[in-house]
Amino acid sequence: MDFESLVMYFLASEGYFLSPQFSIGVGRSDWSCPDFVALDFTKKRVVVVEVTTAYDVSSLVEKIYNRDQQWFQRLRQILLSRKVVTPEWSFAVRAFVRADRLEYTRAKFTDIPDVTITDIESIAFSWKWPWDDWKSQRENEY
Repeated sequence: MDFESLVMYFLASEGYFLSPQFSIGVGRSDWSCPDFVALDFTKKRVVVVEVTTAYDVSSLVEKIYNRDQQWFQRLRQILLSRKVVTPEWSFAVRAFVRADRLEYTRAKFTDIPDVTITDIESIAFSWKWPWDDWKSQRENEY
C-alpha cells in the first residue's frame, strides 16, 4: 500500500494545499525533501509532513527535534521569496507513524505545540472516518 498517497488524500480532505516531495534546496542541491509541504490558508500555516512505516523512528524524531534547521529556516526563505506566504505565517510539523510507534513518538514531543503525531492506521483502515472529531481537533491544534 502507498501510505504517502493515503496521507495525501487525507490531508487534502482536511483542506490543505499539498506539494509532495518539495525540494528544500541549498544552491543547486537538495538540502531536504519532506514527503509533503502543506499550506493551510485559513490558519496561515505551513506544515511539513513526514510519513513513515518504519519501526525505528529515530531518524524522524531527530529531524523533528531539529525542525527549525532541517526545514523551517530554508523553507521560510523559499516561500517568502516566491511570495507564497507572508512573514506572519507559522510553521509546524505533522508526522504519520505506525500505530505501534504512536505513543513512543508522541512522548518525544509532549507539550510542543507545533508538532502533531498521527497514526497511519486511524486514517487508513477505518470504514467511517470521525469527521466531527477531526474537525474539532483541527480547530484546536497548534
